[in-house]
Amino acid sequence: MPTRDQVRARLTIRVQNRLQFYWDCHFHVYGLMRNCVMPVIVRGILQRRTRRLLDQDIERVVEWLHDAVFHEAYWLQKVDEANRPKKIMKCASIEQLLVEVAKTERQSGRKLGPPAACSGEECIAELDDGYTIVRLVTVEALDWEGLRMDHCLGCGRYDYCLQSPGSAFLSLRDRFGRPHVTMSVVNGKYVIAMQGKGNRPPIDRYFNILAPFFSREGYKLGLAAFELGRVLDENGVWHKLSELPPDLRVPGRLNLGYTALRSLPPGLYVSGCLLIGSSLIAEIGEGLDVGGLIIGNAPLTTLPQNTRIRGNLDLRGTQVSQLSNGLYVDRDVLIGGTSISKLPDIMSVGGKISLSNSAINSLPNCVPDDQVIITNDRTMSAREFRTH
Repeated sequence: MPTRDQVRARLTIRVQNRLQFYWDCHFHVYGLMRNCVMPVIVRGILQRRTRRLLDQDIERVVEWLHDAVFHEAYWLQKVDEANRPKKIMKCASIEQLLVEVAKTERQSGRKLGPPAACSGEECIAELDDGYTIVRLVTVEALDWEGLRMDHCLGCGRYDYCLQSPGSAFLSLRDRFGRPHVTMSVVNGKYVIAMQGKGNRPPIDRYFNILAPFFSREGYKLGLAAFELGRVLDENGVWHKLSELPPDLRVPGRLNLGYTALRSLPPGLYVSGCLLIGSSLIAEIGEGLDVGGLIIGNAPLTTLPQNTRIRGNLDLRGTQVSQLSNGLYVDRDVLIGGTSISKLPDIMSVGGKISLSNSAINSLPNCVPDDQVIITNDRTMSAREFRTH
């Protein structure tokens, strides 16, 4: 039979798992929830004072704490020896916490909840579980969002963006109207910023809520993957960087710079440009298909077999030293400044092949005689290059 300490430890884990959906809050509120409210809830359940832990009760307590923090309630300064507010720690259950919430409501003459949002908002989508996406259209709306999300949207720096065509600020709201994710959009459908509370990345729950909206409405991510720690595929499914599957298909561009990835899966498709500069990527699986490829200073030395580039392939200044068979480039190939000494036997280039400052002195038979070749001296046809 488990001891009382073991029961308490197990119960604490269960309560913590239940409360984790409310962790994305102001850092002070997070501390109060984790260090004060959670022990009170555990105590109430152990002493059989709490029969059911209801979401609406947790929501009311969270909003009570938000209200206290933003209004600097005096009772937050009256703490015990562990620096925990006595007003919370005197309670023996969440039911007693709700009594304190009710007292505050009576004293303030209003029911606690999210502050009434200003009129400068437009609901543009309704999501599952009562969540909505609203567009912020006035300076007052930006100020309200910045205050509730504890970030700089309301500092005045972004007010001018409200007048920029194609730009928008969107907010993910729960069924109580509280914001959880703020997004900045440019060019109509390109998300260039996506912030949770306190400028932290959103938690997994909100990524999953937003994914169907992005997919259905055609939104594309313009953020570097390291900022979110994950990639959104064309079916609206998020994949953590450490778990990228084979045959992954990504809409828009994919920036993997500054990530700790060392390899990419086979069959990767990116409708836009793939950027891997300033990453640790040294290997890419076979069948890469991208709109463009920017390698930069990544330690990649070999392009995989059956690579398709639907744009230019600029290898200048990279560490690439070998091109594998099955290379198909729709536009130009620029090889100068690399240690590549031989072109693959199976390749197709839709534009020019620039061999300036390269060690290549012969062409494979797959290069047609009318292919345009650029050398240090001049531009010529492949036929001229072969007889040069």
